[in-house]
Amino acid sequence: MVAGYRDLRLNAGKSSNTVRLELALLGHLYTTAIREWGLSALRNPVALITKPSPGPGRIRRLTQDEEARLLETCRAHSNPMLAWVVETALCTGMRQGEVLGLRVGQVDRERRVVRLEQTKNGSHRTVPLSRRAMAVLEAALGNPIRPLQPTSYFSGNPARMGFAGHM
Repeated sequence: MVAGYRDLRLNAGKSSNTVRLELALLGHLYTTAIREWGLSALRNPVALITKPSPGPGRIRRLTQDEEARLLETCRAHSNPMLAWVVETALCTGMRQGEVLGLRVGQVDRERRVVRLEQTKNGSHRTVPLSRRAMAVLEAALGNPIRPLQPTSYFSGNPARMGFAGHM
């Protein structure tokens, strides 16, 4: 039955990665039932079937036109930080949480790098900053409504920047 489900999903046009995730969830349910709920008479049928090969990763960059339209829309937003946050992400490839949590002490202006201590995978890394990225960060710090001695580059309510539900 599980192999039939796998084939049905693949034949319906679902990506191999989607099917792999669905099978992993189903397998986890069986594992939980066996280990946590004491249903030791069960066997995990997902463990017995061949999973689809992982598909190639996606690489998608915005076109210059898409980037220009995105930034134009962000700059028209009532909160100027939205454009700075988005442009910082575009310039650095940093994740949303990394950009929103960026503190002044993490940026080495002289070497033009950001030191990220907490990343998604738990390790730290150094991100190079282009001249454009540095200019964006300087503009964010120079915002007249910011505190005189800011500790973070982007402060305020992320929901007001258009990030509601994405944190």
